Amino acid sequence: MRKFLGFAVFFLLLMIARESYAAPAVMLNHNYIQFDTSPIIEEGRVLVPLRAIFESLGASVEWDEATQKIISKKEEIQIILTIGQKKAVKNGQEVSLDVPPKVVENRTLVPLRFISEAFGAEVKWDEAAQRVTIDSLVTKLTTEEVSKHGNTVVSVICGEGDDMLQGSGVILSSHGHIITNAHVLDEYITGKVVLWDGREYKFAVLEVDYDYDLALIKINALGLPFAVIGDSDKLSIGQDVIAIGNPLDLQNTVSTGILSGKRSEKGYNLLQVSTPISFGSSGGALFDSYGKLIGITTMGFLIGDLNFALPVDDVARWIVANDFGEDIGVPLEILQEGKGSYLKLSAAAIVKFTDADDLHLDTEFKSRISKSNGEIFYCVVFNYKQPNKLVFYELTVTHYLKQDDGYEEIYTETFYSLCKPHWEGAYLFKEVQVVRDLNGCAVPGNYKTVCHVDGVKIAEGEFEVY
Repeated sequence: MRKFLGFAVFFLLLMIARESYAAPAVMLNHNYIQFDTSPIIEEGRVLVPLRAIFESLGASVEWDEATQKIISKKEEIQIILTIGQKKAVKNGQEVSLDVPPKVVENRTLVPLRFISEAFGAEVKWDEAAQRVTIDSLVTKLTTEEVSKHGNTVVSVICGEGDDMLQGSGVILSSHGHIITNAHVLDEYITGKVVLWDGREYKFAVLEVDYDYDLALIKINALGLPFAVIGDSDKLSIGQDVIAIGNPLDLQNTVSTGILSGKRSEKGYNLLQVSTPISFGSSGGALFDSYGKLIGITTMGFLIGDLNFALPVDDVARWIVANDFGEDIGVPLEILQEGKGSYLKLSAAAIVKFTDADDLHLDTEFKSRISKSNGEIFYCVVFNYKQPNKLVFYELTVTHYLKQDDGYEEIYTETFYSLCKPHWEGAYLFKEVQVVRDLNGCAVPGNYKTVCHVDGVKIAEGEFEVY
């Protein structure tokens, strides 16, 4: 009995210790803050290493060893904290703290909520995820203040001489992820990025989608300022917007206007804006009055104020669909949706087969194909007519050969693609993995191709090799 009680007391103390010194995650503007010492929870409040949180919020910090005071400034706000005291001073006014700053293993920890809110940020606690989320852009800004986010907009340059292409891009992570338009890259797979301060870096292409005109590139740099992804779904017609780009390589050109409309054209969801989008501005940033990124400027017309941007929610979903959501500050609600949750495809999807190496409207589809044919392709036709929504999906395709005792699996492949709202069908065109003999000819027999999305069969098709 005594042993049991002793174990129970030990277990209780262990749980208390875990409660006090758990390491919650901290996310600022959709990006996780990396600490050199883990945050702790004490009396229901999260304490974090001082320098990381102050610098992440854009505030300076000084340490006075003699008085044990922490002094931090950001623009017109100054706060002073003292180790071990439940009193702080903000702009000369005394403020009570729930928990005092303290020193743990030679590291100074400060109360996260007080500091964030003192500098105008909004703080939320997710109990289930044990995560703090901080939004530092909750106050409406002047155009001059928004223009300071121009340090997140870069020039993207491909080619040289007469073949040189120049556009814009937006930094989406502190470690070098940049979004731009696919047409800025054209067919180039590398080039250079010029930052706001003139530094140049070579970039590599991580992902490109010429249909949706998006490209994700990466430079080898750390500690970069990055744009905070906003919520384009909640935009209102007539609200103010600010575009920042590099037209004709004129770095950080700022223009203002309004959101003129929300459009859906040729499969794109588009934001129509009155801000000019000139040559070289493609791939630049469209901000709202809170300094949040709401779109990627894409194209404009030479007549009238007809200019367009891709809404950032669709851009974020494209990033998630290509497995970069964890690396970039994609809003949690979009990140948690995942890939498959966008998919509501009709069960009427079908699979067709052809021996043509190119897909056209007049392509002949066949149920019997000669064994001498070098290649056999399949086409998946989706019936998808939901308006105003770009849909990403994960498709698993399995190919089978019929045997006496049933079908034998030959090959399975999984990949991601997308449907656009206006499509009567979305076509996915790839080579069928059939069994071939030593001469490279397809082995005669009956073959079947089955398509699944999120474990649910949506289509299958059969053909014969003779």
